Amino acid sequence: AAHLHYEVRRGFLNPPESRRVSSDPVDVIVLPLPQRDRPAAFTGAVGRLEMSASLSPERVPVGEAAVLTVELRGSGNVRALPEPRLPELRGVELYPPTQESTVDVAADVVGGSKRFRWVLVPESPGVVTIPPLEYGVFDPELRRYVTLQTDTVRMHAVPAVLASASDTMLRPLR
Repeated sequence: AAHLHYEVRRGFLNPPESRRVSSDPVDVIVLPLPQRDRPAAFTGAVGRLEMSASLSPERVPVGEAAVLTVELRGSGNVRALPEPRLPELRGVELYPPTQESTVDVAADVVGGSKRFRWVLVPESPGVVTIPPLEYGVFDPELRRYVTLQTDTVRMHAVPAVLASASDTMLRPLR
């Protein structure tokens, strides 16, 4: 049961009166997640979700940064969603992700979106292929596990353009 304690003052000269209001108790039944058919990509996410991935920019000079964004959206406790696992990306310096979530409540359904952003810095020219990311989720409406998957993302690392000596020399102003 929920309880509310408050005070009421009946006029300036009267002392406050303490009051208490209580609700009826509510039973909540929490079921365990099934062990059967649990995918290897499951890390604890529960909800009805969709997942997408994007890279910006897709073409980046060696040594410069690109940002890989993975977004999960739908119903469920989006703030508690664990980060997706990235595969090892050879030839890329990878920084830990930042996280940002937006929560919405509509028609008694809690949901929203959560974005994970990794900074990727290519170390040599070429195409870096980020294979489809998998994310295991228990869908309470379907009462089963589903594995979400992104599309393949490609980063085109191009040679860095070096400034010529004449571009870096100091010149007099006129």
